[in-house]
Amino acid sequence: MANKGKYYESQFEEATIELLREAHWQYTFGDDIHRKYTDPLIEEDLRNFLAAQYKDKNLTTSEIDGVVANLRNTGGQNDYYALRNAFLLYRDGYDFAYSDGRDNPFRLEYIDFEHPDHNIFRCVNQLIMEQGRENRRPDILLFVNGIPVCIIELKNPTKQNATIRDAHTQICTRYMRDIPALLKYCALAVISDGAKNALGTTYTPFEFFYEWKKIENEDKAGKGLDTLRTLIRGALSPERILEILWDYVYFPDPTKED
Repeated sequence: MANKGKYYESQFEEATIELLREAHWQYTFGDDIHRKYTDPLIEEDLRNFLAAQYKDKNLTTSEIDGVVANLRNTGGQNDYYALRNAFLLYRDGYDFAYSDGRDNPFRLEYIDFEHPDHNIFRCVNQLIMEQGRENRRPDILLFVNGIPVCIIELKNPTKQNATIRDAHTQICTRYMRDIPALLKYCALAVISDGAKNALGTTYTPFEFFYEWKKIENEDKAGKGLDTLRTLIRGALSPERILEILWDYVYFPDPTKED
């Protein structure tokens, strides 16, 4: 709440959530989600999507358990490869085979990119994430079918010493270090102080984060506070974020200098 003319980061967070709701994201406060604090997935959403999407496939409870575990247990030789492997799995899916061979294998997908309305889009603020001795609450997370595909870090626009570079450090250094189990799924990252808003990945250097200034190509470039609305409508609306995840996320081979 405002106090003697002060503007708090929580108000900025609420305003951002309202913009996301206008862009057709369902909103849930982090503490209202029933889950273990060590679990980065919203398993209820994931299971509900799978049950609806594959209702004609007659999957058993045990088989759905295996589909969820397949995503949860994705790993790699380091955090970078863990993210790449998790991302490629939830973007591309995999060939599912019935445990008893009762029917032909089929391509199982965690996200329906062809039919956006088949998915569950949820924005969540202040979700507690525990790993080891660390306890973190990212400002806002965007989940598609219970998978945290994007992390948003906000800085108070009225504080001169709080910048989007600090937001970048929070995500790409502190969160990456302290809660890699969550960052394993977050292919996209947004840093914002209201006036400056930029999109990248959790491995993008600060100078390569992109300010999204237009919703459509023919629009005039937005300025100042309007750029947050522009970024949300132009890049983070459910349809647009699916396009970005499908077509515009690239993982270079870190073993090759070129």
